[in-house]
Amino acid sequence: MYANPFPRSDILCLTRVVNTRKLLDWRKLLIYSHRWLGIGIILMFLVWTLSGVVLMYYGHPQITMGERLQRLEPIDFSRATVTPAEAAAKAGIKPSRVRLSMYLGRPVYRLTRNSIGNWSAVYADTGEVLAGMGREQSLQWMKQFAPEYASTMTYDAYLESPDEFTRIPTLAGFAPLHRIAMNDPAGVEYYISEKSNDIVQRTDRRGRILAISGYVLHNLFFFRQRTWWTPLLDWIAWTALLMAVTGVVLGIWRVALKPRFRQKGVLSYTPYSGWMKWHHYAGLIFGLFSISWILSGMIPITTFPIPGWSEVAKRVESNGEGFIMGNPTVSPRSTMTKEMARAITGGSLNLQPLRIESLRNALGKIQEKFSPKEVELLQFRGEPYFIAYQPPTTKEEAGRWTTNNAINFVNLPQDNPHLFVSIRHPENGVMTSFSKEIMEQALREAMPNVPVIDSEWLTGYDDYYHQTTTSFELGRHKPAYVLPALRVRYNDADQTWLYFTPSLGQMVKFDKRDRANRWLYYGLHVMDWPGLFNRRPLWDIVTVALLAGLAAMGITTLLPAFRRLKRHAVRGCRSAFSPKKARTTQSPSHVAVPD
Repeated sequence: MYANPFPRSDILCLTRVVNTRKLLDWRKLLIYSHRWLGIGIILMFLVWTLSGVVLMYYGHPQITMGERLQRLEPIDFSRATVTPAEAAAKAGIKPSRVRLSMYLGRPVYRLTRNSIGNWSAVYADTGEVLAGMGREQSLQWMKQFAPEYASTMTYDAYLESPDEFTRIPTLAGFAPLHRIAMNDPAGVEYYISEKSNDIVQRTDRRGRILAISGYVLHNLFFFRQRTWWTPLLDWIAWTALLMAVTGVVLGIWRVALKPRFRQKGVLSYTPYSGWMKWHHYAGLIFGLFSISWILSGMIPITTFPIPGWSEVAKRVESNGEGFIMGNPTVSPRSTMTKEMARAITGGSLNLQPLRIESLRNALGKIQEKFSPKEVELLQFRGEPYFIAYQPPTTKEEAGRWTTNNAINFVNLPQDNPHLFVSIRHPENGVMTSFSKEIMEQALREAMPNVPVIDSEWLTGYDDYYHQTTTSFELGRHKPAYVLPALRVRYNDADQTWLYFTPSLGQMVKFDKRDRANRWLYYGLHVMDWPGLFNRRPLWDIVTVALLAGLAAMGITTLLPAFRRLKRHAVRGCRSAFSPKKARTTQSPSHVAVPD
């Protein structure tokens, strides 16, 4: 017999060289990269597409301001002796927002430094700061808030940290929470904040199922409070993007302009068969849409390595469009200058001039129109006002209230029936809107010494000032887009556009980066395009069809991916557990092959 002319070490070296050449071949690298990136990310890709269908129509459970106002006690300010300034001193804060309502039959001020969370509560009759609400107090308050459930409700849980339905950052700030179950057929549960002594959330069985299958899964909100949540989303998003890009390149490279691949005796445009054939075709049709959706979905993750985009991304995640309404509530996404804030608010919130008698008289003017259950202090151009929303009288009416996010219960402004009354001059009566002349004066003060390109009173929405899908903007403190609105375009470096709304005393700002983000995020991710988004059911048909195409890209790879992983697992097990052949020590010059 012949001896093997190649030593074993040379054979192994030759094998490594061949494998290295395969890896250095860009075509092999492209194929293997897309294959294994797809296997690693396919389940999350399917979660995104399928949960996206849910997000088109449902975002997150919430207690709306309509239901909350319907159930609150009417304000009784007759026994009040404490001014807002004294209440702020008792709470030890300089507030930016002050609300007045009732708590267990007594008037109470609710104050916060920020626009949404960390509220403090002070009794308006004694000046006593409310202690954190305990278990028994929460049940007592809940029985008054929802008396129809008084005989069935039970204390369900004390949440020191948020659960899946209170993980939205602006809701998480209200923890610890008392969760109380109504034990009704709908599975209603209410959440009461121990810190603010106020209701902050309402869920039912249907809403919880939709939230889990939509918003929570789409954003992996199970892990929202974990430090590694953002890096995890970052890694998944970049992996998905690389998978989609390699897939599009591979799909174009492997398709034939004329049928030349023979599959079971039939010519085909693709070299693949079975499930992978349909995956190839689906990728060719929907691959670019997958890239655009992944890219636009990455904007809120704040990891774009493009100059200037990290700032835009942080603005998107923290809030919505920049605006000021009354109190200097400024969204980080579109930073307001001091001049802009002063043009609407007249400066920081000043509580010193407010006296009990003037507050009582202002409330009296509102009570002539309807019985208010909560009012908020609003400072407009240096003058203090109360804004009061007219409470709905029935559950059905409360359900028809306009809501644009999941923190609607404390989010101002809102596009719902309301009145203003001057606290210093209540004799002037109530009004539903400020004058157009005042808003035109504000525009001249908002950006002094900056040329105005044009100004126009809008009676219809434009491409930037309009309401988009609320389920994509959950938890963001953002404006209500109401008409008419005065749009002013300025000739500054940021190409600023300001919108002034007299019915809410509000200013909304868009600069060139905000407008770019409107197209890159809402345009690409929400399909919010002119002529499409406002035409239902055209928008529904197009968006569902595109999501179905993306789902088909993933579904057609499930069985091939399973088979491949199974083959590799079997080979690995055989290699790991098969008996090793005994090695024979040979002369270094050659290896003999036995007979």
